[in-house]
Amino acid sequence: MNEEKSAIDSFSVSLGPSSKGAPIPRGKQLEAWNILVCSDLGFSSEKPRRISIAEWNEYMASCTIVLSGTIEPNASNEKPLYLEYAVSSMKDFSAEAMKTAINPAGKALTLEVLTQLLNGKIAVKEAIAALEAGALPDDEKRRVMALLYPAGAGQKKPKTSSGPLSTVLSMVDIGAPASEDLPSASPLTATEALAVSLSGGNGDQIDKNGIAAYIEMENKKMRERSAALQATPFFSSRKASWQCLYHCAKLLGRNKEVRLHAFSAPYDGMLEALGGVLSGFADAGAPPDLILWDFDTAFTHANLVQLAAVAEAADRYKSMVIAPLPMDDPLLTGLKQKDTLIPILQETRFLPMKKLRENAASRCLCLCGPDMVLSEDGGVGPRKTSLIARGCWPALIRWIELLIVGQDPFAVREPGAPAESSLDGVAQFCQAVPRHLRIEASAA
Repeated sequence: MNEEKSAIDSFSVSLGPSSKGAPIPRGKQLEAWNILVCSDLGFSSEKPRRISIAEWNEYMASCTIVLSGTIEPNASNEKPLYLEYAVSSMKDFSAEAMKTAINPAGKALTLEVLTQLLNGKIAVKEAIAALEAGALPDDEKRRVMALLYPAGAGQKKPKTSSGPLSTVLSMVDIGAPASEDLPSASPLTATEALAVSLSGGNGDQIDKNGIAAYIEMENKKMRERSAALQATPFFSSRKASWQCLYHCAKLLGRNKEVRLHAFSAPYDGMLEALGGVLSGFADAGAPPDLILWDFDTAFTHANLVQLAAVAEAADRYKSMVIAPLPMDDPLLTGLKQKDTLIPILQETRFLPMKKLRENAASRCLCLCGPDMVLSEDGGVGPRKTSLIARGCWPALIRWIELLIVGQDPFAVREPGAPAESSLDGVAQFCQAVPRHLRIEASAA
């Protein structure tokens, strides 16, 4: 045991709601369990916030969440796309909500206008006017306008005057389109195309096949770009964390026996802020019982030195830290073929973990794995992306279930554990863990 004096009087520590059948001492009011989620959710917290499912939408809207990063191109002729994507609700993580964000300016409007034109809902002159007012880059706008020129109009340009109409139209002239994007006939400028349309052009003369091909090509690019975004770590990991946090909030509902708090910061910022955050909880008389450390924890010397600092901060306030092991960690590879974990843990590469275990504060650590795959209803096209949540989340969710349903927060063990879980049907582990290894880990 750590001989250093704890920041909390041992006799004032609350064990939360009593187990089944355990009598509550007369005059003793048990305090609520406190959970603190430490994660990089796409914004920096000023202080921990308590989360209630009844106020979830207000909570997300007030966080100023911005997910930023670079999306690698799918084709060799495309450039990487840097994206800053604002999120204010769970709906913003959907593929439908990403259309505007992941397409160049004006592209979503262009596709909508061209679709309406093909379906006969708007006239050519309305389509040209809408596209002229849009925000497409000039080269892209010229390419689209080339599809709207009335058939044969490029062979004979209309006579234009110097009257008011000509003056107004010249103000929106964007120049001649690039030759490689246009029909073989000499094209009109956008101004001349609009003049032709106003003077009698109609929908029967537009290049319907070209427009349909353009719409299909751009929609395909959008689907590929959307899939690439959802697979990008800066987006997918945060989306998974938000979905798991939302799942926990729904599980707790209006339960007053458990309080869920969240604190968001990048990894380095979280390491620096954790001590002060826990001190603030202690000053309020309610230190967290569980801390979810939503950051990868590899068995490297530098990483475990930092994890030891986290454990020591938690140990001062008698908090338990649930931290994940990354899926590529040697301890988790090839689990199905292993009879026992003991020889593996005796290997030289796990010496940093042995050093960590010699630290008395490590009693406050629970390292979890493997990760879990969440069902992805927002998958796009034939290439649906997998949404991976770190292994700490199913451990926390299971603990909440056992506390609320079974009234036994200490029942996380192999024998007699309930088979039902709210994760059934919506998530599965990235790899199966043989029962004999689960028993071995539980006994250890």
